[in-house]
Amino acid sequence: MRKDHRPYVLKKAYLKFQKFYTNHFLRPQLDTLGRGFAFMRPWHVELFGGPITIGDFATVIATSDKRCACRCGLKRMGAAVSGSATST
Repeated sequence: MRKDHRPYVLKKAYLKFQKFYTNHFLRPQLDTLGRGFAFMRPWHVELFGGPITIGDFATVIATSDKRCACRCGLKRMGAAVSGSATST
């Protein structure tokens, strides 16, 4: 495992920004988002369809080369999906 050499204050600020981004842009698109969630690089997450429910203590990791697409009820041919959420 690589050591993180960033100052602790900078790391905490980055994590707070990711949480703000998730709450501001992703939470309104979800039917429910459980407690204890962690989104890493949430600006690369794409949500399709609905209602989308994500349970407690979910961890979503997205990168710019493989967008994490959470889709419900929609099927598209040839679409690459690195992660998915199911509706209940």
